[in-house]
Amino acid sequence: MKPRADTVNPGYNPKLDEQRPTEMVDYLKDYRILFVIDDSASMSGDRWREARDALSEIAEHALRYHSDAIDIRFFNNQYKRSRVKGTREVRQTFNYVSPSGGTPTGHVLEEVLDQQIDRLDIARKAGGYTSEPPLDIIVLTDGVPSHNSPPAPVIEVAAKRLKDNKHHPNVIGIQFVQIGNDPAAEPTLLSLINGPNNDMVDTISYSLYAGQAPDGKLTSNVLERIILGGLHPNLRAYWNQHQQRS
Repeated sequence: MKPRADTVNPGYNPKLDEQRPTEMVDYLKDYRILFVIDDSASMSGDRWREARDALSEIAEHALRYHSDAIDIRFFNNQYKRSRVKGTREVRQTFNYVSPSGGTPTGHVLEEVLDQQIDRLDIARKAGGYTSEPPLDIIVLTDGVPSHNSPPAPVIEVAAKRLKDNKHHPNVIGIQFVQIGNDPAAEPTLLSLINGPNNDMVDTISYSLYAGQAPDGKLTSNVLERIILGGLHPNLRAYWNQHQQRS
């Protein structure tokens, strides 16, 4: 929905008023995508390989379409990589990092959101605001955030800052994708879509995609459907059913 003119800065990217792309080539052309990967100790082994392999086909699209849209960073390790293209570069990136430590979801998300809003503020004042693409932050995680690093308050602060600075509401999207079937993680992640800023956040739990993939794993095909929004319409209904069963 196009926002009222008095609620946003003039000169924003007109793509923000359009529906999300339904084809990967259009998505990568018009959006920036940042994968934030949980590299906590519990992601070792199969889950680490699952996350790596799921990213590979998306990176292949970037290579095929000559897109610079894919960036990767991690929860704990400070290694970051921009403009990732192709399976080879994805594997190289994951080989630099070994899962260890906790799950500081809120801390890393705060850093990412602050950097992006700063970028928008600078673009509005210095030029380039019209061409600034929307950013999708896709968080791949297998567990409950560390008790001192919840994501919900961070998202609330960022949403307020975006509104106060009059940035278009579609300029940042956050998608949490659960890796594995930890039953404790699902309600925590699902609760984010029922919060006050759920227009910014989508969550894909293991239960939502497990039936879509062999062995209940997050495959490249399912991840692509998640990114393009193919599974999103069921989220609110699933949340309501989940709450009723609790």
